[in-house]
Amino acid sequence: MKACFPLGMILAAFLAVAFVGCGDQLGNPVAEEQSRSDLGNYRSERKPITRLSDELTEAKSLAAVRNDPYLNFRFLVEIDGIVQAGFYEVIVPDSTLEIVSLQEPEVHVTNGNLILKWGITNSMELYEWFEAAAEGKVQIKNLSVVLLGEEGNDVARWGFWQAYPVRYDGPELHALGNDVAIETLEIAFEKMVRIY
Repeated sequence: MKACFPLGMILAAFLAVAFVGCGDQLGNPVAEEQSRSDLGNYRSERKPITRLSDELTEAKSLAAVRNDPYLNFRFLVEIDGIVQAGFYEVIVPDSTLEIVSLQEPEVHVTNGNLILKWGITNSMELYEWFEAAAEGKVQIKNLSVVLLGEEGNDVARWGFWQAYPVRYDGPELHALGNDVAIETLEIAFEKMVRIY
């Protein structure tokens, strides 16, 4: 088991040893002169006190360029003409490249669908967007998924162009449950880009 001593106790013990060691030199002119000489040498050799502040400044600059991963729970979704708050989950789709030929640069890009999940409220806008498409009145929209940093600023953004709903899932209801009722909308699109 390791012994832990408060810093104050360690400092007090050090000072006690230092004074006891100097006790035999008190009143001894030769020893006092030697002590003054040693102290003068120490003062001339020591580095300026600004060194600590320099080290702190360097540490702060290193911290400023440090790139920690962003957390995934602060985000928002922007959809043309639709205001929907409180998304429970957003699944940004995968994007797969199929290289047909290396000699002739031909590449096919396949994207999955964007999936939005939210707790049911009295807002019907996303469901009505799907319902209009189901009736043959497809409304094409552009949308963005925005990841927010600790201070609420945008830190990453994915843009989806020419987007339209392709699947709606209603909530799973359970008489003994107490979870939030979740709706899900799956959205296809023509192009996806991580903007930053």
